[in-house]
Amino acid sequence: MSETYKLGTFNASLFATEGIASVGTLFAPVAVFICGLVIALGNRVSTGLPCSFILISGAMLPQVLLDVPLTTVLLTYGAVLLFLFWYITPRTIFEQSTAAQNDVSSVTRGNSAGKSLNSLISGTYGWSHARGK
Repeated sequence: MSETYKLGTFNASLFATEGIASVGTLFAPVAVFICGLVIALGNRVSTGLPCSFILISGAMLPQVLLDVPLTTVLLTYGAVLLFLFWYITPRTIFEQSTAAQNDVSSVTRGNSAGKSLNSLISGTYGWSHARGK
């Protein structure tokens, strides 16, 4: 099939396709450095997002990068859109749950019922709170 269509080896990794096959052995380090800058850009736009969110949303990128050139991953597999979504995701939506817990705990610190509610929220509710100690 490769002799008929003369497309080359698209099933090679990032270094083989973007590096040596595209620009030769002389400029391969430059091409790989530019690919590293693209990965660093993706790392930068994900700053401030929770690790679990990044892990779930970008879980397929490492597997795809092992077998497909970076330019194909960016354009065909949607890495550019993923980087864009990471960039435009508001960081405040992940902080609301911890802010709401802090508001409840600061309001309920004054009385024993509030202490029971606060300990229930934090998961330390026990029998000593029920007896009023």
